[in-house]
Amino acid sequence: MRFFTADDPGYGFVGPNVPELSIGVVRQHRGKGVGRTLLREVAEQARDRGTSRISLSVERANPAKRLYVREGFVTVDSGPDDDVMVKNLAQR
Repeated sequence: MRFFTADDPGYGFVGPNVPELSIGVVRQHRGKGVGRTLLREVAEQARDRGTSRISLSVERANPAKRLYVREGFVTVDSGPDDDVMVKNLAQR
């Protein structure tokens, strides 16, 4: 996770107090729960540090988008091919 500023935003920028998440899973480990485990652990660590929301950007065609939705991320903005999603960490 990384904090960006309005002057230098990331693709999933929502605000300066909302860190943007970026994870990746190598092909041979996809579909085995690795991404879900990473996502949950990062969210838990962010929550423990007092972060109330995290964001990310995902291409609409990316199968990982379904995982993000299942893990509580909601779309808050959209581009031509991608969505910015946010997870409220106050909700478990």
